[in-house]
Amino acid sequence: MADGLSMLQTDVLHSIAAYAHSTDDILALAATARTPYEAFLFPGIFRRRIYRSGWDFNRWAADAPSEFVSESLLQCSLRYWRRVAVLHDRARDLLDEAQSGFVYAQEVTTGFQLWYPRWTFPDWPTPLFDAGADVYPSVDPLRDGHIDLIDGERAFGWLLRFGYVLGQLLAHDDSRNVAKLLEPAHDKTWLTTLRVLLGTIYDRPLPAAPRAMPDVLTHAVRLSRAANAFMLLVLAAPTLTLFLPAAPYLWEATLTRSSLATHITFVHARLFSPDTPLAPADADTPAHITLERRRAACAVTVVVLYLLLHLYRVPSDSLPPPTLPHGVLALTALPTDTDLTHDAGLAGTPLQALFDLGPGTTQDWAGYYVYARRPESHARDPPMFLTLSIPYTPAEPGTVLFTGHGSDLHGEFLLTGRAATRTGAFRAHKAYTAGHAFDWCGVVGTAGIAGFWGTEEYGGMLWLWPRAWSRE
Repeated sequence: MADGLSMLQTDVLHSIAAYAHSTDDILALAATARTPYEAFLFPGIFRRRIYRSGWDFNRWAADAPSEFVSESLLQCSLRYWRRVAVLHDRARDLLDEAQSGFVYAQEVTTGFQLWYPRWTFPDWPTPLFDAGADVYPSVDPLRDGHIDLIDGERAFGWLLRFGYVLGQLLAHDDSRNVAKLLEPAHDKTWLTTLRVLLGTIYDRPLPAAPRAMPDVLTHAVRLSRAANAFMLLVLAAPTLTLFLPAAPYLWEATLTRSSLATHITFVHARLFSPDTPLAPADADTPAHITLERRRAACAVTVVVLYLLLHLYRVPSDSLPPPTLPHGVLALTALPTDTDLTHDAGLAGTPLQALFDLGPGTTQDWAGYYVYARRPESHARDPPMFLTLSIPYTPAEPGTVLFTGHGSDLHGEFLLTGRAATRTGAFRAHKAYTAGHAFDWCGVVGTAGIAGFWGTEEYGGMLWLWPRAWSRE
C-alpha cells in the first residue's frame, strides 16, 4: 500500500483524501508512507472537505492564518484547518447519532402522572436525578394511548458532547452554519434538546465528597456550554417554526418543574442564593458548580421567554423580542473541549460595552419578568423599561457597578447592582418608590441580563436587553 501511494501524483492523492470519510482517515493515509505524507497534510485538503460538506467555509477562511509567508505559518494554517475539519467531522457524526433517535413510545394508563426516564450517571453524587412526575398531560401529548419519552441517558450524554461543537459552529452570526444546523432533517433533534433542557433537574446540595467534585464540575460546565450554545442557536434562527409543536405546552412544562419545591429545577431560588460569591476562589469548587448551573438556568430562561414572545404572545407583550446585533456570536479562539476555565465574564456583553463608554454613560434597556408559579396566561406582566448607567463611584476590584431607574406595571423603581468581571454573575436590588423591593441574582451574558427575582415563594425569572435590540 505504501509503495502504491508513493507512485501517485500529488493531485491524485489530494483527490483520494477529499473522499475520505473523516479527517482521521486522512491522517491514517498520511501515516502509510513517508513520500505522500506532506501531500496528505496540506491545508487545501481540509479546506476542500469543509467546502464540499456544505458548512460555511468562507467564515472560517476569514479567520485562517496565512500559509504563503513562511514554513511556520504554513504549519499554523495546517493545524488550524485540520482542527476545523475535525470539528465538522464531529458535528456530522453527532447529528447522525441524534438522527438515530433519542425518543421512544411507551404505553401509559393515565395522562395525569407521566414519568420521565431517569437522567442519572452511574456514580452518585451526580448533577442530575429523576425529574419525577408531571401533573399536566399537555406537557407530553398522548397519541393512541402512547407517550413519547426521551432516552435520558443517551440524550443528555449527547448534549454534553455536542455543546462544545455547537458553540464552535456558531462562531460567526452571519454564518451559513446556522441554516445548515436548522435544516428540517434536524427538527426533532432540537425539539428533543429543548425537552431535555426543560426536564433537567439538578441534584440536592452536594455532600462533603471532595473527590467527586471535579466530575460534577465537568458536567456542570459542559451543561452550561450546551445550554448557552442552544440559546444562541435559537436566537440566531431566521425562523422558529420548528418549535411550533412545543409552543402550546412550553410554559406548562417550565411551570411544572419550577413548582416541584423538593427539587432544584432551572427555575429555583436555590440556584440563585446570595450566599454564592459572584467570583469564587479557584478552590471553591461547589461555588463554581452553582455558578455554572446558574449560567445554564439563565440560558434556558432566555430560550423559553424568546420562544413564548415569538410563538405564544399575549396582549400585554408590547415589547418585541430582541434581535442580537451583528458580531454577538463571534468567538476569538477555538478553546479545547476539556478546558473548564471557559468563563468569558463580562467580555462581549452589552453591559461591558456600556461600561467601556465610561462613567455617567446611560443606555435604555427593557425586558420581561415572569412569575414562576402562575399559568402562562398570567405568567408575565407587561414589559419593564429602564435606563441603565455606570456610576462614578469606584467599584471593588473585579466588579462593575451599575444603576438604573425605570417603570413597570407596579410603578417607578430604582435599580442598583454589581457584576463580577471574571464570571459575569451579578446581584441587584430593585426598589419601588411605593416602598416594596425585590432582589435580583443572575448572569450577564451575550443576550443581556437574565436571572431570578424575588423569593422561592414569590418570584420568578427575568430577562433584560438593550432596548435598541427590539425592532419597535
